[in-house]
Amino acid sequence: MKLAAGLAALVVFSTPTRAEDLLLALSSLDVTIASNWAGADVTVFGTVREPIPGRAYQLVITTRGPAETLVVREKGRVAGLWVTKKNSRFPEAPSFLSVLSNAPLDETVDPAERTRARLGLAEYARGDGSAPQAARQALMRLQAERGLWIEDDEGVSFDPQLFHATVHLPSNTPFGAFEVEGMLYADKTLVARRTITFRVAKAGFEAKVADVAERIRLGYGVGVAGLALLFGWAASAMFRRD
Repeated sequence: MKLAAGLAALVVFSTPTRAEDLLLALSSLDVTIASNWAGADVTVFGTVREPIPGRAYQLVITTRGPAETLVVREKGRVAGLWVTKKNSRFPEAPSFLSVLSNAPLDETVDPAERTRARLGLAEYARGDGSAPQAARQALMRLQAERGLWIEDDEGVSFDPQLFHATVHLPSNTPFGAFEVEGMLYADKTLVARRTITFRVAKAGFEAKVADVAERIRLGYGVGVAGLALLFGWAASAMFRRD
């Protein structure tokens, strides 16, 4: 009797539990920038594996570009002149940031989880916490005006197991490695998480120039300065009056 009960318990506990999973894919893993590049769209698509019937899901797709230090300068009048009074630095901030979801973030996660997972532009604008609120707001506004920071709570189409979202890369997109992170929530609880990457790189003549500038920095600098002097001398010679 005890043996039968033990075998029954073993069968119950060895049966795999059903858990949701997230699969991500991209329309392109390499985005090339040429001289006539005016921006591009990268489509993120995928599916929820093993969804629980009747359960409502919220998906947040965050795309981050290479990290850099962003600076917000506060200007003011001193002796009748507009000068920079204070600089607010945001180290390790994403040069490009896109936060797309199928529902408002406040309805997707609790405030504590939103801060912990850094969901939304405002969480990245916190920086190291030393910048004042006005500087954080200015950072989000300036990056949004440049098309480099985007937040859209209607940016993910979800029906009901398949999904897709479009990440728009403007013409001033920095080049480098980009990370796309998908976070699946249900009842304000994280149930699945996946990441995938793509690269934005220069192509053609621009790529060759950038490669030379990186490998032979001194020679490239001297060459550019020499060409500037040569063109300046040629222009003055052409328009010189006797």
